[in-house]
Amino acid sequence: MRPAMIIAALLALAFGFSTPARADSPVTSTDFHTAYLDHEIVQRAAASHVMDGKIAEFLVNPDNPLDIKAAAINALGWKFEGRNNAELFTWYLAAQRGTPVVEFSYDTLDPGALFCLAYLTVLDDYFNPGKALPMIESAVRGMAARGKSGKKPQAGSLTVSLVQALIRGQAAMDGDWCEIWRGTDRALQDKSLKQDMRPAAVEIIVNYMSLYSGDCE
Repeated sequence: MRPAMIIAALLALAFGFSTPARADSPVTSTDFHTAYLDHEIVQRAAASHVMDGKIAEFLVNPDNPLDIKAAAINALGWKFEGRNNAELFTWYLAAQRGTPVVEFSYDTLDPGALFCLAYLTVLDDYFNPGKALPMIESAVRGMAARGKSGKKPQAGSLTVSLVQALIRGQAAMDGDWCEIWRGTDRALQDKSLKQDMRPAAVEIIVNYMSLYSGDCE
């Protein structure tokens, strides 16, 4: 765990902060998949916590809703020691393209698949969110470009914006804690976004991220 996160956890234990969840982190404290357990793919991910062919196939299918994809990834979860679901997903993507995995580059992915890989990456190694940051930023740029070019748009998604806020917030744990809330608030205030995440799922994210609003002057 990063030094700032460790210090926060120790202080919370020592002094009994009224908001103990703050000793955790954005991507490990927002189990919004519980709002989607009526979907078989989310149930499958929650039961195994391991990427398999059926889950990977669901994630790469552009016709499947982004919020259910995000919920399935969220259900795969995290472990203190780390997971390797992003690696397994990468193997699937490489095999799908007939490319040796050592030659695979995420730059070749469409924005929807890259969005999934970014979220998987930060959940697998939440101590090092910097690995996922360029992926999610590239995915968001790609989605916006698709919308402008007249292709099937994936831009303007509340789901994408909130996952982006989670990843950015994870990175902000070592710095400006106000930014953890600020990114989420920006997504919530953006009325141009498609409201494609269930209200119950949004509430789970907001309930945790809003704990950091007190760090904003």
